[in-house]
Order: sequence, then structure tokens, then C-alpha cells
Amino acid sequence: EGEQQQQEQEEERVVVEPIDCVSDFRHDTHVVFNVEKSRYEGLPSGWTHVNKQFGVDLEKVPRSSTRKVPTVLLMLEEALKSLDAYSVVGVFRIAPDGDDCAAAKEAIDSGDKWEDDFKDVHVVATLVKQFFRDLPNGLLNYLEDDNIQRVAKIASGASTEDPEKVIPGLLDSHLDDLHKPLCLWLLDLMADVVLNSEINKMTSKNMAIVMSPNLYSTNLNSNPMDAIKMAQKVADCTNALLDWRLRHHREGQSSTTNDDDPDQEDDDDDAAAGD
Repeated sequence: EGEQQQQEQEEERVVVEPIDCVSDFRHDTHVVFNVEKSRYEGLPSGWTHVNKQFGVDLEKVPRSSTRKVPTVLLMLEEALKSLDAYSVVGVFRIAPDGDDCAAAKEAIDSGDKWEDDFKDVHVVATLVKQFFRDLPNGLLNYLEDDNIQRVAKIASGASTEDPEKVIPGLLDSHLDDLHKPLCLWLLDLMADVVLNSEINKMTSKNMAIVMSPNLYSTNLNSNPMDAIKMAQKVADCTNALLDWRLRHHREGQSSTTNDDDPDQEDDDDDAAAGD
């Protein structure tokens, strides 16, 4: 009993310091979130996984607040432009060195400052394809197989449906606020490449062939022959989507050219006066 009383008296003498009185500490790590680059910087080595960009659910990838597209893709797009990628023959078709590509992907997933180190056009282009291939669900899987085949018939000429009516309706009804902006961004990127096809040799069909395998996840239990047939349908569907988007680009360029060309306006006025 005496020992118990002594212990109770010692506990009463313990002074509990409030948390704001802590004085013995070290500030070893300073972590900040880079809003422009959408990544954490200064993370301890064991925490770099929080910057992972490839192979994660789309809703978990940091996105641009204005364009609603993953920031990493916008940065890769800027890298392509800075390297004049659209003038490179075979861009998006030629495979880069595998080790270089793996190292670049690891740098992005680790949150390293990679954007000034990428000098190989084909590495950057392949990373764009890998981002889509690594998504848990293929982008075009959301359209469903029946609709993929429906759009594919437009590209092959087996359907007389108007793509200007069919495609916007399908994108609106099957892609949510995360996936539709992503789809349009990719089509715009592909269109920019194709608009320079006289230089880079990447036609609409060529772009569809190299990009489509990254946009659709095949059921692993499906019949191999059925999978091959579906892959062709996905390529045709991608081609139709790209051709649809290209028409908008060309119409926009034509409109801009006419608006900015005063000589064209004078010619129109002279023609009207002559009539």
C-alpha cells in the first residue's frame, strides 16, 4: 500500500507541457505542392509514390483547372511542341530506346523535375501513349463495343450515318466530365500531328493505327480471333473520331485565314461589284 501511495504522489508531480511549448524538434523536410506542375516537391524518399501519374484512376491524377486534362499530359504536349515534334517523320510511330523511356516514366512518377531533361521526341510521344495504355479502363471502352463498331462503319464507308450527328451524341452520352475532355484533348493532339502529315508522314489512318491499341482494353478471356477483329474495329473507330475532329480544325483554319486576309476581302468585294 505504501508503494502505491508513493507512485500516485509521483504521478501527481508530473507536469504535462502543452503542445505549443515544444522546443526540442528538427525540421528535416520541407514539402510543397507545385500547383503549375501538379506535383509534391521535397518528399522523403519513401513518399514519392504520391506523385504517381501512370496507371492510376483518372480522378486521382492532378488536372488543369481550366482544361480539365491531367497536367502531366499538358506538360508532355508542351515538350512535344518545344522539340518541334510535329515535323519529325514517324512521330508517335517510331519506338524510342526502352531504357530511356522507362527512366523518363520513372522520373515523372517520382515527381522529379523532368520537363527540361527530355530531348528525345519519340520518348515524349511514347509516354503519351503509355499514359492512355496504363489507365485502369481503356478510354474507348466507355463507348461500348456496339457503338465502337457503329462508328467504325462510318470510317470504312459501310455506313451512311452523318458523323457530325453520331459522334458528338455518343461522346456526350457515354463519356463523363473526366473522360470527354481527355478524349477531345487527345483527338486535338492527333489532329495537330496529321495536319503536318506532308512532313511527318503521319496520316489520319497512320495515327489511328498507332494510337488505337492504347485506347481499348481487350477482355483477356476473349477469343484471340475475336480480339483481332475488335482491334481493327477500334482502329477504324479511332480513325473516324480523328477525321471528325480534323474537319473542325480545318474549318477553323479556313475561317481564320479568311478573316485575317484583307486581300481576300478585296477580291470578294471586286467580284461583287463586277456582278
